[in-house]
Amino acid sequence: MFELRSVTRCAVLLSVRDGNEGICLESVSGGVRPLHRSWSRGHRFPLHATACGRVLLSDAGSTVQEEIYVGGLRRYTERTVTDPSALRGLVEKAGRQGFAVSHGELLQGVVEIATLIRDGNGVVVGAVGLITGSETVEHVRRTVGPLMAAARQISRNLAPLRAPRSGAPPTPARAARPRAARTQDAGA
Repeated sequence: MFELRSVTRCAVLLSVRDGNEGICLESVSGGVRPLHRSWSRGHRFPLHATACGRVLLSDAGSTVQEEIYVGGLRRYTERTVTDPSALRGLVEKAGRQGFAVSHGELLQGVVEIATLIRDGNGVVVGAVGLITGSETVEHVRRTVGPLMAAARQISRNLAPLRAPRSGAPPTPARAARPRAARTQDAGA
């Protein structure tokens, strides 16, 4: 997160979906100005009005998506997308291009760019996003590459965590364990 902040000069956040909301797991401020409470650890946010929410929604099942589309889309700013059809299009676009951008939809003057993080089985486990005040298309273009690269790196780091076939919680893959631990197992 700190490296991504250094490269992009943006605030960075990690989030997950919990039902019909997102939850910020961690954030790192991008400058001298502290982050708004919307991006503080544990804060819940609407999926429809944020880039992290939209990429997470792009991977959610159709039941969750429909609940969001028909559940009443609250307006947070004059830019918040409240039309279900328009939101459906933005979520589909996020799924196709691999990232989403939100321009001042949760907070006026704040731009968020986000992409998905996957585990070793390719299952979406969260999203990583950038928060900036710059609304220029050039700034978004400049930051998408480093954001996508960081998400791929995080996903690679999660690759050793694979869910066993029994459906039990993920555990580190045998090959990712230190050699001494594998040798002890073999001798036991």
